[in-house]
Amino acid sequence: MKKLILLLFCGLSLQLFAQNKENLINNGQFRNSLEGWEILLSNGSPGIKAQILSNEADYKKFGLADNFVGTSFVEIDENSTIRQDVELKSIEPHSLVFAFAPRPNAGDKQLIVKVDGRAVWTTTLRNQDAVGRFQYKAIKLMPEEKSAQISFYVVSLSGAKDQGVFIADVFLNEEPLVDLYMINKY
Repeated sequence: MKKLILLLFCGLSLQLFAQNKENLINNGQFRNSLEGWEILLSNGSPGIKAQILSNEADYKKFGLADNFVGTSFVEIDENSTIRQDVELKSIEPHSLVFAFAPRPNAGDKQLIVKVDGRAVWTTTLRNQDAVGRFQYKAIKLMPEEKSAQISFYVVSLSGAKDQGVFIADVFLNEEPLVDLYMINKY
């Protein structure tokens, strides 16, 4: 009975802990344009801007489904990269979560996510005519230091180089951990 109560208490504590985690990424939802993000541009390309979908014309302009009301996002292409230096609270495991969507009819694109200059995740997004929809990706990170540089960039495999991938809802949180040995001990 003690084990069951302790297990329930730990489960509830873990859930509350996870819900109250602060996002270590500054302006990860792009509500304040690109404040907090470093923008790297190549070849003198025009600057990128955060977008907020607010009406039907916005959805059509970017080829996104109309169920993303109020979504703030940034489009990165082959000529632009966004990155942010983040202070971590510990060197415990962290979760990086973000949403991405390909721009319809923009060609094949490769989205690459780097942490401290090392690729931690990549995917190839094939050209599609369909309306764009955001998908979420979670990546577990094992930091070696109490800081990290998170970067997003795109490689254009085909199609227009100035059209790329939409990024939204970037979150970085320390993962809650439970020592199962300690639970079994009681």
